[in-house]
Amino acid sequence: MKTVHWADLCMTYTIDRPKTKEELKRMLLTLKRLAEEGLNFAVYGEEVRKQFIIAVQGEQQFNQMMERLRHEFGLEVMVAEQEPKVLYKTTIGKTVESEGKYIRGYAGGIPKFGVCSLRCEPLPRGEGYVFVNMIEDDEVIPEEYIPAVEEGVKSTIYRGLTGGLPIVDVLVRLYDGAYHEKDSSVFSYKVAAFIGFRNGYSQADPVLLEPYMNVEMKVTHNNANLLLLAAQLLGPNSNVSEHVDGSISLTAEVPLREWLQYREQIQENLTVAGQCNVELAYYDPVPEDLKDTIIETSHLADAYYEDLFQWEKWGKESEDHYLNDYVDSFWGDPRG
Repeated sequence: MKTVHWADLCMTYTIDRPKTKEELKRMLLTLKRLAEEGLNFAVYGEEVRKQFIIAVQGEQQFNQMMERLRHEFGLEVMVAEQEPKVLYKTTIGKTVESEGKYIRGYAGGIPKFGVCSLRCEPLPRGEGYVFVNMIEDDEVIPEEYIPAVEEGVKSTIYRGLTGGLPIVDVLVRLYDGAYHEKDSSVFSYKVAAFIGFRNGYSQADPVLLEPYMNVEMKVTHNNANLLLLAAQLLGPNSNVSEHVDGSISLTAEVPLREWLQYREQIQENLTVAGQCNVELAYYDPVPEDLKDTIIETSHLADAYYEDLFQWEKWGKESEDHYLNDYVDSFWGDPRG
């Protein structure tokens, strides 16, 4: 199964749901194929607006994906918003320990029992998510249920706990728990892991992160005024240099949210007069005065991360059946 490298994703685009269920199924299978080929991206489903949000590394990657969907695979894909949006992320600020319990008695139906203790530690920026099992005694948690704990944590990290934003750079250690011979189940440990990680995250001083971009521009000497304009727009973190060949270059590190404000004005002139290259540099905490607004207006708040490989987890031969169920559910029109 393909692993999403979240550290490299920095922006999102929204595409409309295809016109028919069959086209939606083909689109999802095609996106899965692109992931299998090695493209790094993530897909979110937004069931209220019936749209999909694609998290990508940059504009060029997204445009190439859409080009392939339309021309190589014959899919009619409508991009809802031409302008990308910033992919904000969250992480934790300190190490915490927490416990997740999911225990239900016989009164409400089938009894359930799952308990896990987690230690959540911040990792250096760009390290992603790491899960470590420290339990060796099957009487604490049997080995067969450890993957369920990991799955419960991982799905929570992908779907986020603050504005639906993905959680990154976290080491989660499973170090203790409890087991009931009759009542424990895979589902119980998934839910217990979600509860435990949610509890720990809320105590770990969550940090909201935003992407900073490396911007590089180069023009001939007689177009230096364009770089001066860009330097004024991009602020004090930009540097202008003159080269022996008479060209002039500008380099800057700017938040993606600021670059998206000015890029049209800058790139429109550089299309004729020079070159411009923009790529992700790193993620850093957002200014305190912007945090609440960013979280409240998050476009991922009502979206859910879609694992493009989820439909084959029950066996490759069953993929078509489970994918059809998903398409019907997303469409809001149960099969008759």
